[in-house]
Amino acid sequence: MIITSDLEYRVTRDKAEMFRKALDQSGAETASCTHPDPGMLHLQRDAANCMLARLEAQLTEYEQLNTADKPVVRVRDFGEIGEGLMAARVAKGWSPKQLAQRTDLTEQEILRHEQDYYTKANFQVLLGVAYALGVQVEMTLTVPKQQALAKVPADPADAADPPVSKAADA
Repeated sequence: MIITSDLEYRVTRDKAEMFRKALDQSGAETASCTHPDPGMLHLQRDAANCMLARLEAQLTEYEQLNTADKPVVRVRDFGEIGEGLMAARVAKGWSPKQLAQRTDLTEQEILRHEQDYYTKANFQVLLGVAYALGVQVEMTLTVPKQQALAKVPADPADAADPPVSKAADA
């Protein structure tokens, strides 16, 4: 998840502080053995530490996007393009409204696309947003040495089904 506004940043910062205080309090309970189930307390501390680490990573990413002279947003595959576009908007310091003013989209459409990380946006929308942001896109397509035998479905949701062998049909 990416923080996309100063408001989200402040809310995330406050939540992180809440987790820090809860961890401090549970540390005191551990030291004094006042918790009725020490094993459960340990699990709760682990979960809180994990959540705090995620929140801190989000805060750091937002801070870096806002302070870098020329931030680089790396995406590893097509599924991360939407998050990359959102990060680029944040790095430019633009609101969804400011981005909408530079595209053929409304602010509501930008917000809707960002809510689902542009997963339902067509290529024209992705290209228009990237162009409006002025991002430089670099892609590397890695082709495996051996050709895959299974046919890849057009819809990634169908990929969970095992491929059907023609030999099995005979």
